[in-house]
Amino acid sequence: MTERLLRALLDAGATTAPFDLQRFLEREGRDSEAAAVLLSAARDGNDRAVVELVSRWSTTKPDQVRTLIEHCRATGRASAAVAALRPLLTRPQPAVSGLAAECLARLVQDGCVAAQMTQALWRLEQWEQTRGETAEEVPPEVLDLLHSASLHRTEARRLLGQHASIAGDEVKAEMSFRGAIDGGDYTVVHDLARLLHPHSPVEEQQLARCGLEADGTPSTQW
Repeated sequence: MTERLLRALLDAGATTAPFDLQRFLEREGRDSEAAAVLLSAARDGNDRAVVELVSRWSTTKPDQVRTLIEHCRATGRASAAVAALRPLLTRPQPAVSGLAAECLARLVQDGCVAAQMTQALWRLEQWEQTRGETAEEVPPEVLDLLHSASLHRTEARRLLGQHASIAGDEVKAEMSFRGAIDGGDYTVVHDLARLLHPHSPVEEQQLARCGLEADGTPSTQW
């Protein structure tokens, strides 16, 4: 009865059904059937199953990870692949993080925005950890990834604006901050206010508080 109910839920598309059925089959000693349940769910569109299997296989079955990620690429589920690979990038085992980087690079080549953003943030974190106190510039690879992702991601525009501001390119910084705001990231108003009014705290606070009009001009005080 329990198995029939779980399989009915699975057929109905319940997200957690594959995991419940897998645990039930494992308790019954039917390990091979249990393993097949998650793989079938992952192939049929269950993103959570993809994340779970990639995590499980990352240290022992790298070829199966590659196969599953390739299946996601081929079926238009790049976001599921990125979600599965992202946690592996920070794993302490070089083989695991290397596997994730390898698979992620293919998704970047496909033009997947989520992959571009994930790789940019990962490379940026690596750079920040290794640069120490030196004033080295952000690697060009990171900036290229952010530029590509900025077409669709406001976070990328914000980061580009902050980088340009630090580098002293106020024109590019303002353009990036305004682009982020146009995309709906209103936290960037504070960055734009500091950039436009570095010597006028009153005007900076007013812009940060009141924001911008639709045409990009500062809003009047309420």
